[in-house]
Amino acid sequence: MGENNISYEELKSAWRELGIPEGGILMVHSSMKAFGRPVDGGADTVLDSLIDWIGENGTLLMPTLTFSSVNEQAPVLDLANTPSDCGILTNLLRKREGAIRSCHIVSSACAWGKEAKWLTEYHLDTPCGEKTPYGKVISSDGYVLFLGAKFSSNTLFHAAEEAEERPYFSYAPIRDARVIRPDGSEFTNTFRRYNCSQTGVRRYLQKMEAVLEERGVLRRARLGDSTLTLLRAKDDYEISREILRDRVEYILNP
Repeated sequence: MGENNISYEELKSAWRELGIPEGGILMVHSSMKAFGRPVDGGADTVLDSLIDWIGENGTLLMPTLTFSSVNEQAPVLDLANTPSDCGILTNLLRKREGAIRSCHIVSSACAWGKEAKWLTEYHLDTPCGEKTPYGKVISSDGYVLFLGAKFSSNTLFHAAEEAEERPYFSYAPIRDARVIRPDGSEFTNTFRRYNCSQTGVRRYLQKMEAVLEERGVLRRARLGDSTLTLLRAKDDYEISREILRDRVEYILNP
């Protein structure tokens, strides 16, 4: 254990300072690099501390997106083996015994805990619709933790985009996509992905942090060199919908 390492107890202290509820559903966007200091036991310790904190009635959810390896030319998702593009914590979670990964070909999420099955059981059309893991975090009054990650990774903004259906927002189908289950069985389905960047539309999601800060819905703590941020999923979603309705140009301009 290094003298300057972040310890398990420091992690638990940060969760306490943020006020992460025990029980309930916690979605995490993470960047281990942002800590700037090693963690005793590595990323597994971070994952263990979060699972210990939310307790036996809690559920941990993380995006396990696969854009770097799955696309229209290679439309195959192996739930057990296709790596997540969302960092080391997400890959540790998807390999943990009892974890369940949803089936969306490019926008899957992985859950561990009491509501893991319910969260992940339907993810067969759009990335962030009402019945998806991301939609269910909102409807179940869950929380979102940015663990050193920036608001450019804020998945629930896309749930707001799906709800508001602004003119710039579009989908593209991924047809005949194969999903291989952990037991080796598989199925074929047509999924929809977002088509904004492919049609030249750029959204500046990081700008939502200032709006959410102004509304007073963010809880902050420091750990190592990183800022940790917690907020209710409903606040994230509803305020994002308001921006999309009332001043969509804010998110479309640098």
